Amino acid sequence: MTKNNEEIMSVLDFAYRELRKWDMRNASNDNPVAALTFFVFLKYVSDNKEDLKLKYEEKYNFDYLVLLFGEKIEHAELVSHVSSIEKQLGFNYGILESFADGLDLKKFNRQTTEILQAINSLDLKAEEGNHSAYHSLVSYISMQSKKELRFAGEFISDVNLSRLMAEIADIKNGMSLYDFAAGYGISLSEASKDKDVVVAAQDITKVCAALSIMLLTMSGNSGAEVRCDDSISNPLTMMGGEENLTFDRVISAPPFGVRRSIEDAMIQSGQQANAFEYGLAYKLTGDLVFARHLLASLNENGIGILQMPMGSLFRSGMEEKIRTQMIEDNYIDAIIELPSGIVAGTNIKTALVVFKKNRANNDVYFLDLARDGAKDYVERISRVGTSITEAGLVVINKLMSERKEVEGLSRLVDRAEIIENGSNLCPGVYLQQSLSETLEVQDLTPLLKNNEVLQNKLLHLNSRFIEVLAKMQED
Repeated sequence: MTKNNEEIMSVLDFAYRELRKWDMRNASNDNPVAALTFFVFLKYVSDNKEDLKLKYEEKYNFDYLVLLFGEKIEHAELVSHVSSIEKQLGFNYGILESFADGLDLKKFNRQTTEILQAINSLDLKAEEGNHSAYHSLVSYISMQSKKELRFAGEFISDVNLSRLMAEIADIKNGMSLYDFAAGYGISLSEASKDKDVVVAAQDITKVCAALSIMLLTMSGNSGAEVRCDDSISNPLTMMGGEENLTFDRVISAPPFGVRRSIEDAMIQSGQQANAFEYGLAYKLTGDLVFARHLLASLNENGIGILQMPMGSLFRSGMEEKIRTQMIEDNYIDAIIELPSGIVAGTNIKTALVVFKKNRANNDVYFLDLARDGAKDYVERISRVGTSITEAGLVVINKLMSERKEVEGLSRLVDRAEIIENGSNLCPGVYLQQSLSETLEVQDLTPLLKNNEVLQNKLLHLNSRFIEVLAKMQED
């Protein structure tokens, strides 16, 4: 068995390519990433059975599942096994059980055995501070999502962007974390790994909630509070009839351009929406509804990081008024414009907005990673896929922590200047382009030579025209 990252990635790639085949995709509800994560999760809990304090029959160890899967283990048996694991790990809402029940085991064929055999060749035993299975899996998912347009709309977080968000959030042991649009759970898993923190996650999609459970477990955070529900109309922060729950850190990358119903958009603060008192009399796009929910979910010293589409940072009307209010209340700490392609399967331009409930600074730090000055911090993975590099993570985090100004790349801007600009939060409004970006010095010799040739041709044509005209007049 191997723990070598390169070999693990090779096995994951083989399994994923098999799961992408048409008959296998049907069996996994056309989500090969979810199926791959599920099989790796089963292997992980089997390899770490004792450390996770799990109890179940030996026939459910992964070695036996490879031999019995799809033939001697009935669908109901496997679902029951997954349900038992879910409860023993401290997840109490049947999300994993429902996910497993949605798989059609009868459609899995002998290819499944080959996939399971390949996964079984891996040693996924976790060691303290070393979550090789988790790291390899999320890196593979993140990379693959940038190569296929089919992932557009699934909002799989870029793993390095998630690590950047975690670094900026400055998470300490003993803190509480919340992600109200958890997606596949990568952002929250990165933020909470190797830390003694209280974790809460919510997503409206069953598959996303199930994947969040699996990835949180593999990153060492079993027992997190994971719910499957609408975070705006029925947020985790309001469930149970208790006073609004607030958190030390809120990190989220929600879907873009979600249109809420009038009822959802206008629910008062302190009721279901748990929304800050911004623009409650108006129907808003989902982008700012999520921002309101983030602020309402932070405690008095909380820090929140939200990935938002650029449009929400400059649109006029009620959105401008809400941005102005947030700036005047001194909650916006920094804006990081991201390069296009950072969101899987799309070139939508986005930014990280850093909120702080209790901050002393009176300026906002703007950083533009879409500029040429930041080209060494990002890499192109595919035609529509971009990722932050490992080296870029270090540099960007240093810039953010020091709030360092770099000509043409970053700047500290007084809140009054931002409000004078219509509360526009796009970094490009406040950053002057460097001379090298605005002007390209070219060798003009070829252009001058070409111009000379054209001038000569024009003179020749003009001379011929005069000759022809004179001859016509003689006739």
